Amino acid sequence: MTRLSVTRGDRWVLFSLVLFTLAFRLATIMTVNTGVDERDYWESARALSHGLPYPELSHRTTRYGVILPVAAVQLVLGLHPNVYHVMPVLNCMIQAALVYLLGLRLRGRLTGFLAALAMVLFPYMIRAGSQVRPEIFSITYMLLSVFYFVEYLDRENERFKPLLWAALWMFVSYETKITNLFMVPGMLLAIILYKRRPRDVLVFAGILFGLYLVETALYATFTRFKYGELEIITQKHFHADSFTVPRVIDLLQRYAPENLQWYWSLPFAAFGLGSIFYLRKGRDIRIKGLLLASASFFFFITIAVKSLNPITPAESFINRYFSVVLVPVFLTLAYWIEGAVRRFMASGRSRMRVDSPRLFIVVLLTGLVVSLGIFSLPSFPERLRLYAHSPFDPGSHPFALNERYRRLVNEAYTGGTPIVAGNGLAGLSAISTAASFYLDLETFIDGRPPRPTEAEVEGETFWLISRTGLLGGGEPILVARRFPFNVEYMRLSDASATSGQAGADRDD
Repeated sequence: MTRLSVTRGDRWVLFSLVLFTLAFRLATIMTVNTGVDERDYWESARALSHGLPYPELSHRTTRYGVILPVAAVQLVLGLHPNVYHVMPVLNCMIQAALVYLLGLRLRGRLTGFLAALAMVLFPYMIRAGSQVRPEIFSITYMLLSVFYFVEYLDRENERFKPLLWAALWMFVSYETKITNLFMVPGMLLAIILYKRRPRDVLVFAGILFGLYLVETALYATFTRFKYGELEIITQKHFHADSFTVPRVIDLLQRYAPENLQWYWSLPFAAFGLGSIFYLRKGRDIRIKGLLLASASFFFFITIAVKSLNPITPAESFINRYFSVVLVPVFLTLAYWIEGAVRRFMASGRSRMRVDSPRLFIVVLLTGLVVSLGIFSLPSFPERLRLYAHSPFDPGSHPFALNERYRRLVNEAYTGGTPIVAGNGLAGLSAISTAASFYLDLETFIDGRPPRPTEAEVEGETFWLISRTGLLGGGEPILVARRFPFNVEYMRLSDASATSGQAGADRDD
């Protein structure tokens, strides 16, 4: 059994990683996303934390692994739009610590450091670490499940406790996104192949199934959904206009460059090629367990369909649905890198120590200073300033903008000034974001933010939120735009050309 030994140097590295993660996330944080998903999570949490009417049950409003932590933060810190970012950033900090500790257990300091740094710097984590979405919570819960699963694989005796915790955190991960369960078959196979204990398979699967039955019984008792989460997903997530593919082979288009960018594909390709070799020749059953869990996830996320006629993938071809598998991918790649470094060092060709805590701390400090310096350059591309903020321009930071937008939206609504957005989905998303995230609770009607209505002026249709319900004349209005979300005073005659911009909300 490999015990986790944390030295004083490790604690310094751990502390530095967490601080680096906090600083980097704040320097790259994005404004509130205007999607319906984020609104549903925020409104569901607000209903719980402030005793308001709960939204209609759907596949989003029952993701309690997201909703309950956000509600807890709202209860403590309130409903200011900046509170929206607390849980995503906190999750990133927890993940950095857990990845380092897990890498330390698997092989050593370098494994933990490289894997944690990869998680923090991975491009999609800029978006994930800014928004209340299942991905950022799923990664944390999966890390906890994997942490205990690795401990289980490590033990010869007293196996029940880590197996229990691995199953419990996997269930919490399921409460965040059901496709996280795609890792379970691989984990069960690892138990059979490497521990040769069928009873442990029954324990792990039995805990998950038992908790699912309890959840279903609660739904059947307190809601109209007698078959629980599966019934909710079937009714709310299966649409006639769902994305389809013409042939079964086209399910592999999930991995095409237009759907999975290079910074996803490269680590996945390296991981896949290395996995083929390691499953045949490798000896560490903990790594093999991670490989099987990952292979299971890749397999099921690829083949899972809602329908065969037409062929309807269970999940659209969107890169973020791979987020949870980043945990074993980066840990395994870092494990292999440290192994190669150790062999190189043992050859006598280098005497440099690459696992020094001081070296890691210097790397983090240097990286942070260089990053902030680059973000502060006058020549830094303007389009990237959505994701990279200079410490010398605090007024343009999303936290400052959130407060400014909150003040403007409440000032306009309480003062009778119409809040307007262009017609169409983009405009509806923008004005709904203004109402859900930026209006104070005192402006709500029957516990809910005021609903946008359509208004027509001189042949043009707008979305409108107004206490008077009127729109017209030459008085200033407050225009909400979608991407990036912002609000601005202007006259109606100037708004039609700017307020309806779609501003594609991309995941890459």
